[in-house]
Amino acid sequence: MKKATSEEIRKAQANRDNINVMNKICSKYIDIIPYEELERCKLIALWHSIEKYDPSKGNCKFTSFLCNRLFWECQKQLYEINKARRIPRNEYASSLMGDISGFQKNLDEIEFLELIERLDEESQNIIFKRFYESKTTKEIGKENGYGRETARRRIIDAVDKLKQLCLPS
Repeated sequence: MKKATSEEIRKAQANRDNINVMNKICSKYIDIIPYEELERCKLIALWHSIEKYDPSKGNCKFTSFLCNRLFWECQKQLYEINKARRIPRNEYASSLMGDISGFQKNLDEIEFLELIERLDEESQNIIFKRFYESKTTKEIGKENGYGRETARRRIIDAVDKLKQLCLPS
């Protein structure tokens, strides 16, 4: 792998085709990724492209190679942004439990357990596994013989049933 010199990077930055390709790719992310981060992605992609591009390996143009590198650099940046926004699983579970308990603040633990007993057996099982054993939707689905998405929907249904029991008639 060759090292990109500052002269090569300046020439590549001044090339109108490279600028157009980079602006076209980055225009798709302008509302999602901050401008400074997009500029950083452009420079990193350009730098990597200069270092890794080898015209003898095929009939790919440099701009096509740059386009691909920039796309994946932007995808990496999106992943980092979304990773920062994610709620950890324990906080998500506690927020759901907060939603449930928010319907009636005076509901003590015994009344809550009585409400859970009024649910069908599958809903009881799902709520117990998800919120007391802190199992993932994938684990719950595997234990019950269905997929993660079905488990997620059944958890939501069980929580909704519990909410309905909490509402005054």
